[in-house]
Amino acid sequence: MSWARNKSWWVRAALGSAALTGLVGAGAVLAEPAIIVKSSADDYKVGSKIDDEDTITLASGERVSVLTKRGSRTMRGPGTFVVGADPKSNRNRFANLKRRGAAKRSGTGGVRSAATAAVAALQSPKVFYADVGRSGRLCLTNTQDVSLWRAFSDRPATYVVSGPDLDAPVTVSFEADVSVAPPEGATLALMDGGTYTITGGSAGPGPAMTIATVTIVDLGQDYPTADGLAQALFGNGCTAQFNVLSDRLFTD
Repeated sequence: MSWARNKSWWVRAALGSAALTGLVGAGAVLAEPAIIVKSSADDYKVGSKIDDEDTITLASGERVSVLTKRGSRTMRGPGTFVVGADPKSNRNRFANLKRRGAAKRSGTGGVRSAATAAVAALQSPKVFYADVGRSGRLCLTNTQDVSLWRAFSDRPATYVVSGPDLDAPVTVSFEADVSVAPPEGATLALMDGGTYTITGGSAGPGPAMTIATVTIVDLGQDYPTADGLAQALFGNGCTAQFNVLSDRLFTD
């Protein structure tokens, strides 16, 4: 048991159960667990929740990254670490990841290695863009105004979004060097639980090619902190967005 856990127990004992109950009744916010978003250690799985006062013991070469209510932290072995100690604020970067950006291709921020840059170039720069080349579950906090993102923007392209609840297929066109686009002359509104296909026209004659099939998950609320959104994305199976969040928050 760590020193931090012993200290927490001592404070609770000193307050007494009656006083603690009174604090909660008066509106005190109980601490929520952190979430592991990256891990090379077998004992600490991605997606697991862990209390701030808990400790993590890592062997040499092992790394674990967590999101807490107060920020981000990466622990590197060897050593034993208190999960919630000295987190790095992620407020500005997190706010940017949720924000709808300009239509020009977004940069990779502080990415340094060529390998990491190559991966980032094929990954959406924002959490809530619909990637035209990636199938799966798509978690949204606003299902009534969805933008599409494409990894390759060297030439113009047109995509069509189709779904059983849409009155007609929705066309989304990209100019050259533009990676994010809304529909032409309208907003793209999607339905919670709906499944949609995103197709792109072929270069020559012939049928359209299916690019992606996505199922919408309406999260129903905004998330003011990264750990809360990470838990919602992971819990709803929105794996690609969970990876966007964790990869870009922990860019070196």
